[in-house]
Amino acid sequence: MLAQQLELGLPLGHKSPISFTEFSDDGQYIISSAYDGTYLWETYTGRFIKKLDGEQYRFQDLQTSERGKLLLTVHHRKNSIHLWDFDKGQLLKTFKGTSAYLSPDGQWVATYSNYYGITQIWDTGTLSKKGELKGYLKGFVDQETLLMKLEQYQAIDIKTLKAKYQIEPAQGRQYIQLLKNLDFFAIINDESSVLLYRKTDGALLQKHTFQHQFHDVTFDKEGAYWGINFENDSSKIFLRKKTKNKLLKTDQSTLLDFLKDKKGNTMALQLKDGNLVAQLIDSGKEVYRINGFDEGLCGFRVSADQNYLSVVDCASINDYVAEIGANNGFLLLNAQSGQFINAFFSSVDELMSCTLSEDRKYLSNITHSYASTFFDLTNGQLKHVLKTEYAVTSEFTNDHKYLITYSDQRAIDTGSDLGAEILNQDSQWVWDIETGDLMYIKDVKYSNSYGQAMFDLIEVDYDDRKIVHLNKEDDNGWVTPYMDLIGHTDTVYFTELSKDQKIAITASLDQTAKVWDAITGKMLCDITPLPSKVKHAQFFQKKNQLLLVLENEQQMLWDLTIPKQLMTITLPPKKERKSGEISNQQYKVVNDYDQNILNVYVSSTNQLLHKLTEHQDLITSFQFINNTHYLVSSSYDGSTIFWDLKTGKPILKQLVFEQKYPVWLLPNGYYMATKASAQRLFYKKGIQTVGFEQLDVKYNRPDKVLAIIDQISGAVDSTMIKAYRKAWEKRIKKLDIDTASFDTGFSIPECTIENRNGIAYEQTKGELLLEIKAVDSLYYLDRYNVWINEVPVFGEKGISIRKNKTHSIAKTIALKLSKGSNKIEVSVTNNNGIESYRFPLNVNYTPKKTLDEKLFFVGIGVDHYQEKGYDLQYSVKDIRDLSRQLKIKYGDKIVIDTLFDQNVTVDNILQLKERLKNTSVDDKVLISFSGHGLLSEDLDYYLATYNVNFEQPQEQGLPYEELEFLLDGIPSRKKLLLIDACHSGEVDKDEIASIRKVQNEKEGLKGLIVIMNKKTKVGLKNSFELMKELFNNIDRSTGTTVISAAAGTQFAQERGDLRNGVFTYCILNQMMNKETITVSELKKAVSQQVQEITNGLQQPTSRNETIENNWKVW
Repeated sequence: MLAQQLELGLPLGHKSPISFTEFSDDGQYIISSAYDGTYLWETYTGRFIKKLDGEQYRFQDLQTSERGKLLLTVHHRKNSIHLWDFDKGQLLKTFKGTSAYLSPDGQWVATYSNYYGITQIWDTGTLSKKGELKGYLKGFVDQETLLMKLEQYQAIDIKTLKAKYQIEPAQGRQYIQLLKNLDFFAIINDESSVLLYRKTDGALLQKHTFQHQFHDVTFDKEGAYWGINFENDSSKIFLRKKTKNKLLKTDQSTLLDFLKDKKGNTMALQLKDGNLVAQLIDSGKEVYRINGFDEGLCGFRVSADQNYLSVVDCASINDYVAEIGANNGFLLLNAQSGQFINAFFSSVDELMSCTLSEDRKYLSNITHSYASTFFDLTNGQLKHVLKTEYAVTSEFTNDHKYLITYSDQRAIDTGSDLGAEILNQDSQWVWDIETGDLMYIKDVKYSNSYGQAMFDLIEVDYDDRKIVHLNKEDDNGWVTPYMDLIGHTDTVYFTELSKDQKIAITASLDQTAKVWDAITGKMLCDITPLPSKVKHAQFFQKKNQLLLVLENEQQMLWDLTIPKQLMTITLPPKKERKSGEISNQQYKVVNDYDQNILNVYVSSTNQLLHKLTEHQDLITSFQFINNTHYLVSSSYDGSTIFWDLKTGKPILKQLVFEQKYPVWLLPNGYYMATKASAQRLFYKKGIQTVGFEQLDVKYNRPDKVLAIIDQISGAVDSTMIKAYRKAWEKRIKKLDIDTASFDTGFSIPECTIENRNGIAYEQTKGELLLEIKAVDSLYYLDRYNVWINEVPVFGEKGISIRKNKTHSIAKTIALKLSKGSNKIEVSVTNNNGIESYRFPLNVNYTPKKTLDEKLFFVGIGVDHYQEKGYDLQYSVKDIRDLSRQLKIKYGDKIVIDTLFDQNVTVDNILQLKERLKNTSVDDKVLISFSGHGLLSEDLDYYLATYNVNFEQPQEQGLPYEELEFLLDGIPSRKKLLLIDACHSGEVDKDEIASIRKVQNEKEGLKGLIVIMNKKTKVGLKNSFELMKELFNNIDRSTGTTVISAAAGTQFAQERGDLRNGVFTYCILNQMMNKETITVSELKKAVSQQVQEITNGLQQPTSRNETIENNWKVW
């Protein structure tokens, strides 16, 4: 298999209301339809896999056939139907018609056209037409029978195209439920009747007529229960019998569906008072209740195995009127427990525009939501997230100190009970580029009536245009002057009164503007000289500030308290341009709105040069980049793309996830992303996905991306690019990866789970058999391994098959499942060190009986050492205190082993592994070491045993790797190692300049070796620190999370006032103050508290932090 076969996946999604969702038969995938197309998602991960069909093609049907999974999508306006190979994403055939159905076995597809009233039947195997009939298509009764309607309903035999039987319809409107997998179907009519017919011969089985109108009927999957929803928002549930049905329940709710729990009991799923409620029918016991659906449900679907529930909640879809519709995404819940699993929404906002500053140092991306992003192109970093409001575009001031964003709507507090109202009102928002602070908002007046009132209360004297009258309204509504504002020496052309009528401003041809106290007539401020006429003034009462807008496009902000001019901005002159077109001396670029492309022409000849086709939605802005041959564009697809106009090719793409996690992408697959951004990426092969971790080490190359950004901006420090390159090299060295394997087209082994499709997601047995196959046509296979929740089942090194000298293996592996979610991954490595891609298999194990979980605690502490002068005070107490608190937390579900002082030897520590081999997969193991940490001359890390040679720690010292080895390959999958010792973090040997010994110069240090770092750094970070900051830790190692007291070049400390090591003290503090805590929460809380207590001198760190396995420590 070649590496380039994998495609980068992005967290995209719908941008229009969801109309429909459907699960695949095996529940592994979800299909969603909306106005912007039909999308495919991976159920367990929530990953968007691909767009199955274009705009307005809606999902119609999905069935499994001998040919594989088949999918139907329909475009009603185009009278077009698409038949797809679901797994390959291949379009098999296009039909004419407005609706279509697949037979239950997928052998036949029936299409229908409203225009001609003709139903056509096609063989999906040969894609040939079987025949056609006149009549309205209703669907498949079973895999051999089609239901149609002419004057009567007719059941048509597909093989003969003859009627098996017919049913006389009732008067008025009717709709049919064909009820897959049941032996009857239902016809509901306007007479408030439900009629049940046998599928084999059309015999009427039952007829039920109700006094009140109803709008839908629901049957359970076995036909034992059915329910009806009335138009008065009540529902009834019946037990179905051959003759007379039994009414079981009447409720003021909407019945959605029936579910079976794991014990075979039937639950009613209902929407009640804005809550999603599952209730056992027999006992009435409520199984779960989920709130938050006050606006109702706009769609839901239950998977075939009844394990999953997709929910489309309703939301406000109109900014101007109270209109409720479907959301742009949907939720995935566990149908059995109601537990939330995933949210399926786009992580990318539509971009309204992008703007590059004239000096090419800054990029502004504008969204219509409440978050626009601002980037510094000297380093490619997200500088600010601006809390804009309905913004549409932006521009920079001439001095590049401020950014102006323009909004076409405002949320205005009208004082009504409805709160803020969205109004069509233009405004300018002024932001400080350096700080990201909002300086002010230049607004139009609130309303016409307000403007008229202010006009009446302040006016220029008719005869003497230098005098301004302030007026007031008497009890009779008459406006009379009460004060004159005198001070201008020429005609007053502008007046304004603050909304509270306390401040007035006047502007005159004498080149002054004057601010007055409208109560006393006192002049508060004289603004002179004015370079241009005033055309707008705005008061900011809370800050006591005044904004003046001049005709020369200058804006001046004054503090009226001092008074003092705070800032002046000048906007660049407006450039006239045709809509959707820009040009310079070389190029003319025209937006083809219909095709979502940009056409590039030669300016002088109008010759078409290129079609820029990378955007997937409407292109909203495009701009030449100053002094380059590049162009930048934005789109509703959420991307900002930089183009080389010489070649017509994209050179760089940018996306921002969840309004704060940016990623920069190169056409060759390399990217620069924050750690959080990278975790949202993944890779795809067909419809299978792979986590970002396996290719992140190759493609996460900030140095390469920065080099391209430098081509665009000319502003990136070359030293930074070199530092990023060094950080990547440091990562490669740490992971011991041969970069020769990164060559284009290199061969990697393949490893597959052969029985993947036969493994159900929900498991009730604790053991699972995996049939795996692996092959490499070029190199011998070296070893294989299995991971469950990122923990290697067969230890860090896996199972070696090197001696076999084989290119292929086939194995059946018996795995013990952990309770709850199990993310299973299998891979094989060849003798060239290249690992196959790990395609996760997700299963959920629910044991029939509750399993006891134990905590195995191993505590190792040394106060007194054989060698004199190195004793500590609180290491043994650290371990005893931890043991005591854990015993309180776990009671009799804890096993404690401790080693103190003279018993802390290498042999005694290694013997502890025998005890840990007796753990179960659901047990937790916590090992805590408190004592000295030492670095050898080779900078290898050792933990000080009782009889260690402090001068040569490799003599009787315990290598760190041996301590972690205690946790390697044991059954437990929840493993935590705590080390309260100096230098317990990772050590960067390349950055160490010298080592010198000190004689306990600082009291309470746990360790005796001081590490002096090189002085050469990039800013404040060396390449090792950059590596830790830029890249996720993808080395899973033993699957153990290690939290250590200090970084590799820092000291751990004891404090007499705390009577513990600082690190252990903070852990104990969390235990006493928090009822429960996860691994990631413990790491974050302890790190923060240790740094606070030690004023930053001690900074805890973590190694081998698992990304997904975040279990509860207590």
